[in-house]
Amino acid sequence: MQLIAFLNWCSFMSYNFWVQLFYQDYLQLSPVQTMLRLLPMFVTGVVWYVVSSSPARPHQAAIHVDKQQRHRRTRGWEGGCRILDV
Repeated sequence: MQLIAFLNWCSFMSYNFWVQLFYQDYLQLSPVQTMLRLLPMFVTGVVWYVVSSSPARPHQAAIHVDKQQRHRRTRGWEGGCRILDV
């Protein structure tokens, strides 16, 4: 999972770098004009982060906490199945 997140971050940074070069070198735009063209991407990212990080239903958070407490009580062989309960 971390590898996927890392590759996603790398591709996003690479895209931003080349888009800035394209706008400033090829289209001859100023840095401010380039920033204005990339601003909607930033705003959309912030909005998506807020929407995706809030729980869809408040009772889901309580269920998640209950599962965590139940897992703390498990010992030995049963603890190996924790990943399947998520």
